[in-house]
Amino acid sequence: MKIVTFKYSKSLWVFGIVVPSFMTVFCVLRLKKDNWPEILPIITALVFVIISFCKRCFTYDLRDKIALQLDDEKLTSFIDGKVIYWHDVTGISYQRIRWGIRICFKVNRHDIFEETVCIATTHIEGNDFVIYNAINQFIKL
Repeated sequence: MKIVTFKYSKSLWVFGIVVPSFMTVFCVLRLKKDNWPEILPIITALVFVIISFCKRCFTYDLRDKIALQLDDEKLTSFIDGKVIYWHDVTGISYQRIRWGIRICFKVNRHDIFEETVCIATTHIEGNDFVIYNAINQFIKL
């Protein structure tokens, strides 16, 4: 079977940059001679949030980097550095979360204990259930 890849989502970076930008503009417009000591720390914090989101987005999201890779042997999540081998997976499920779903795997580790490993689809581009079904197809092989 071929290698299936999913890229980073670009929708979250828009939210992460646009909202603080509008809040900064709003604070600057509300800035007057008598209230600048109160609003200046808020503006500074919002500028740092914008800079950190831009740094993250331009290094991963906008360069079309791979967020999730599925192949015959394993699942690799480049978002949080998780590698799950298909032969270790004993079960799969999903849970709805605020920005998508969280795919949970029951994994046998060294034949001693079972562990649950979860991967959120928040930062992965594409339909959540398409991702879930693609993972399910690899597990069935």
